Amino acid sequence: MPLELSFGLNQNDYHGLDVQGIWVLHYDPRHMFNAFYNWQQKWGQVNVNADFYDDSKKIDQTYSASMNSNRIGNRMWAVKADAQTAIARGSLQWGVEYTDTRHTQKYETRMSVSRSGRQEQLLAAFSQMTWKLGPVRTELGARYEWLRSRYMKLGTYQTRYRSDIFPYLSLSGNRGKTDVAFTYAA
Repeated sequence: MPLELSFGLNQNDYHGLDVQGIWVLHYDPRHMFNAFYNWQQKWGQVNVNADFYDDSKKIDQTYSASMNSNRIGNRMWAVKADAQTAIARGSLQWGVEYTDTRHTQKYETRMSVSRSGRQEQLLAAFSQMTWKLGPVRTELGARYEWLRSRYMKLGTYQTRYRSDIFPYLSLSGNRGKTDVAFTYAA
């Protein structure tokens, strides 16, 4: 049972610059993390993968009489789990995944404040069956997605929801040096 972890971390990255009376302070931290686990059994295999990413920036500009500040944030985390097993003349694979992404921005001057942002959460489930009958390889599958999308409009978050099913069918084979394939995906 191999367990593998990988991560990267870069933080406290400051840049300062003074050009003709304008002072700019730039703070740019980044955080990244990835972990995955693969488990092999007699009946098949299980895979789990998780990712996290954070990239936030703060830029302060100071003039002789005023100060401007711009803060930008980007964050994403995702996790996916799937399993695969052999059946008759093929294989069956199924799994789930979840992704959360966010972007925010706040710009401030002495006179005003401006904000924007968007968020998305995606939940998906999928399955796929593959089998070979003589010279023809067949793949049949489907993916279901549920999405919540939030975005800022006139200072207030608006929310939208959607859900979709995406079917998939593929027939392929070869005869000598010729490969033939038919695929349908929605």
